[in-house]
Amino acid sequence: MNIDEWEARQGRMQAALAGIEGLTLEDCLEFFENKATARDEAISDMAPANGLEFAVQGSIISEHGGNGAYVLGWRWVDFVGTQFDKTTEQGKLSFESVAIWQAVRNNTISPGDLKSFLIKAGMPPHVFPPDEG
Repeated sequence: MNIDEWEARQGRMQAALAGIEGLTLEDCLEFFENKATARDEAISDMAPANGLEFAVQGSIISEHGGNGAYVLGWRWVDFVGTQFDKTTEQGKLSFESVAIWQAVRNNTISPGDLKSFLIKAGMPPHVFPPDEG
């Protein structure tokens, strides 16, 4: 198949998909997951996360001429502190909030400092356990 034939085929396929009312990516993924072979499943099980939050999507793989395969998966992208943040009315956190969140995530904030910040942010003090001492 030459490039012109391939492009014409792709165009026909795209037009056919566009003509299916309500078709979603999830529908397409389910179709290919249902076609997965035991070999596809074994290959997808080999996809390491390498310490990242990475979720393999079924057993959808793509093999080409090389000695390996691409495995379809999803990587979590955290919106906290970005223009896409969904935790505030305007979609953004204050720089102080982001710094506190990062400190909590990295275990570099003391419980007292966190409590002070949360009280300042409006959390009632009675929800915290009594101070040890």
